[in-house]
Amino acid sequence: MPPDPNKPVIAFNGAITTQLTPLPHRSFAYTVTFALTSPHLHLLARQKPPLHFHPYQDEYITVTEGLLGIECSGVERVIGVADGEVRFQKGEHHRLFPHFGHEGGGEDGEGDGEKKTVFVLSGEESGEVFQLDTVFFQNWYGYQDQFVREGKEPSLVQVMS
Repeated sequence: MPPDPNKPVIAFNGAITTQLTPLPHRSFAYTVTFALTSPHLHLLARQKPPLHFHPYQDEYITVTEGLLGIECSGVERVIGVADGEVRFQKGEHHRLFPHFGHEGGGEDGEGDGEKKTVFVLSGEESGEVFQLDTVFFQNWYGYQDQFVREGKEPSLVQVMS
């Protein structure tokens, strides 16, 4: 049974909410909200999710509120609304994580005292059978929940899925 597109995916006891968002010319798009006041999100920021890559699609991030930490090919940075759309090319190892500081990514103190970060996460249409989809993201956030909150070891099968 396919996931209900109107039902948000909620992880880390409400710290992360992901809602399917229609976006033309993309195979998927989600609006993701990080609740920066959640202690579960602070745990995620300390342990950071595993690096991963997508072999068939470029992935895009557009921050619409607050600041977001990203790492791509070994380089960490902070992005904000002023950075526009950021692309991770297929095959590039990357990860996203909450950012609680005040430096980087924006103008005029953007991110100071923010209670949430909101960004759109999307992927290009690749035409490949194994492209990212809603089921992947439900599993990915569930996997991160186990990996970070419960301290379980990464599974090679899950990471390669």
